[in-house]
Amino acid sequence: MPTNPLAQLLTDDHQAIDEVIDAFLADPSGVARATAPMRAAITGLRRHIYLEEEIIFPALPDARLAAPVMVMEREHAQIWQTLAALEREIEARSGGGVPATEHAKALRAVLEQHNFKEERVVYAAFEAIPEQTARRIGALVAATAAAPDGWVCRLARG
Repeated sequence: MPTNPLAQLLTDDHQAIDEVIDAFLADPSGVARATAPMRAAITGLRRHIYLEEEIIFPALPDARLAAPVMVMEREHAQIWQTLAALEREIEARSGGGVPATEHAKALRAVLEQHNFKEERVVYAAFEAIPEQTARRIGALVAATAAAPDGWVCRLARG
């Protein structure tokens, strides 16, 4: 369990998103019930990636984190592509039918590994962020409801 409030907030994000995906995978036949939370989780995950890439990663003080952050950004691009495919899959079935789970399974698999590494390596480094910077970051995170329209993670930009 993280001791840093920012690390705890982001870890809670991971857990909330994972729970929605797990529920979707456990009952993919509940179209009306399952797709609305999944759409919200997709939006939440995009916000989460935005916060990390635009606010949090640039504030990390330790140059030794450059390589782990690059790995996280590469995985963000993979997650971003999977989110787009999952959205298309859900939208294609919005008029009826059961959403397939192929992309939700792929998303859950990549998130399981990604979140583990991110929490143990990157979030652990939050202890080194000066208190004033941490407060500023926390305020920005709290004030950001969603990624800006049209924003795409760094390594998924065309």
